Amino acid sequence: MALITKSITEQIYNIIKEKILLQEFEVGSKIETREIAKEYEISIMPVRDALKKLCNQGLVENRSRVGFFVRSFSEKEINDIMEIRCMFELYCLDQHFDKINKDELRNLYQDIKLIDQDDRIKFDQLDSEFHELLINSSNNDLIIKNYNQIKDLIVLFKHIDKERIKLATQEHCQLIESILSGEKEKAIEQLKVHINNVKYSIGENIKKEKRSG
Repeated sequence: MALITKSITEQIYNIIKEKILLQEFEVGSKIETREIAKEYEISIMPVRDALKKLCNQGLVENRSRVGFFVRSFSEKEINDIMEIRCMFELYCLDQHFDKINKDELRNLYQDIKLIDQDDRIKFDQLDSEFHELLINSSNNDLIIKNYNQIKDLIVLFKHIDKERIKLATQEHCQLIESILSGEKEKAIEQLKVHINNVKYSIGENIKKEKRSG
């Protein structure tokens, strides 16, 4: 598959990033630069440049004399990332509560209520849209940029089971109902509980993976 000549590095960057976020490249796995270059009929340099950019974003790690790998996370790193996520979202909900787009929120609410519990892809999409809506209410480019980087990292370790999807959907609906009814303090407490539940679920899944490994 040949690429157009315009910004080959940027195209390769987007391709690899999508494969990582969709978990086609699994956490901890090596990214074969030569295979990618061969597949897209390009030299190896744009591939390496794209991977270096992904290293700077924290999605990939470069192991000296070994190669590039999809990043894995320690328990502390995961807790740190979730703490920063909580700070961003609670700040935006608190400081920009009245600026949240209510029309978009109502539309999301209808979609979330109708979600199929077996549809993980749809759940992830609606989950991202909801939390991004809270962040975007700030209209602060720096907050949005840094949050999006954290969000990409979370995708790498957020392996939510079916039961958690059901509970998270309920939490989303309750939180949206509070926002739409103007109950700010209640919404803030619900968001705290929701993020803590996600954090706990991630921790439990990590423990399961360690036991099975």
